[in-house]
Amino acid sequence: MEHVCFCKDHVKCVNTLPLIFGKGTQLRVEPQKTDPSPPSVFVVKSTKRRPSDGNKFTAACLVKDFYPKNIEVGMTSQEKTVVYTSKEGILSSNGKYSMIQVIKVEQNEEVDCYATYEGKNYTQTTAQSAPIPAPINNTQVCESSNSTFEEPNMEKVNMLSVTVLGLRVLLAKSIAFNMLMTVKLFIF
Repeated sequence: MEHVCFCKDHVKCVNTLPLIFGKGTQLRVEPQKTDPSPPSVFVVKSTKRRPSDGNKFTAACLVKDFYPKNIEVGMTSQEKTVVYTSKEGILSSNGKYSMIQVIKVEQNEEVDCYATYEGKNYTQTTAQSAPIPAPINNTQVCESSNSTFEEPNMEKVNMLSVTVLGLRVLLAKSIAFNMLMTVKLFIF
């Protein structure tokens, strides 16, 4: 039987065997049923080459505000190198879904974005050039699609664990002392 480890290093790890009871239950939180809403399709193409992308431009297809989330999204171009694709619709605050696909393209290459929703095709053919953004001084990057977990500082975690343990011992001692004084009061 395979063991599961809940940490990166096996040196500082607690190994457990999985407890599996049947197939499990998949839980999905869906918005209340609303009327079907067709998608809006947008294509945006970068105006700048990036050496890190092999001197190619980036084009993105955004399909947004559709419900229910059963949809097929794709892009067509001469040389299609997919950078990112949403696996399923992302629920937005208005109760509708959005999806995105990003590909690398050549400078003058035309890009088509299509969405097939409830048997109908929605297409955006003309690639719009994205405006050149103003320089940003902030060096922090927010990656909402990245779900990686940063390992916490183990020294801090250990210190917090020892502190909590110390407070628990102090609480147990104070309860024992109070019980002893209460018994002494009633007996003597």
